[in-house]
Amino acid sequence: MTAIQALPQTNLQLYGLMQDRGYGEDALDAANRAYLLVARQTCGILRGSGKPFSCHLVGTAGLLVHEGQPAELVTAGLLHAAYQNRVPFLGQIAIEPRRRYIREHFGGDVEDLVQDYHHFEIVRLDQFSDQELAERRSAVMIRIADELEDMIDHGVAMHGRADDDASVGGSAASRQAQKAALAEHYLRAARVVGAPFIEQQLRHWLRQTAEVQWPPSLRTGEYSSYPVGQPIW
Repeated sequence: MTAIQALPQTNLQLYGLMQDRGYGEDALDAANRAYLLVARQTCGILRGSGKPFSCHLVGTAGLLVHEGQPAELVTAGLLHAAYQNRVPFLGQIAIEPRRRYIREHFGGDVEDLVQDYHHFEIVRLDQFSDQELAERRSAVMIRIADELEDMIDHGVAMHGRADDDASVGGSAASRQAQKAALAEHYLRAARVVGAPFIEQQLRHWLRQTAEVQWPPSLRTGEYSSYPVGQPIW
């Protein structure tokens, strides 16, 4: 098994992959509009690894494209963090105005997907039966793409400080331990929702995540997403 060779991290790479996979003009237009929205809202926000937040959103959507998911789900993948408090969406407006905005600009189907994911993302996957996972297939698909994207390129191992151990929440050691503890459930979820590509990549990156050690000097000193500048509205 080999690592993925072409996971998009920019909008242009995502559009190219979508074209290669046969997505039409309407799908590309929706992805472009979603990207331009989230790029503005997350400008100046980095993941705990130091990776630009927008790259994570593009990567999540790219995994859904690799899995051959519908255009609405790809768009929702780009927008999946839109209801999180750490994303200062349109001046930190409340959830309901955010929902109205997404529904107006991207349609009810996309908004329903983002909303369902928002309610689903904070619950550990081991709390769900196979039937419950199957019933929420679209949200699960975004969730496992999101979890996988965190691990690709060893980003998980960049969090926190060099002397942290697994008792420090959000640290590299803590995140590696969490991924290892839930590994079988990530893989189970991928099988239940029919995501063979993501399942294959999860197997690779779960193993890599358990083993990788970055030089201590590369740690960011951060434990979650953080702002580095003034967002542009």
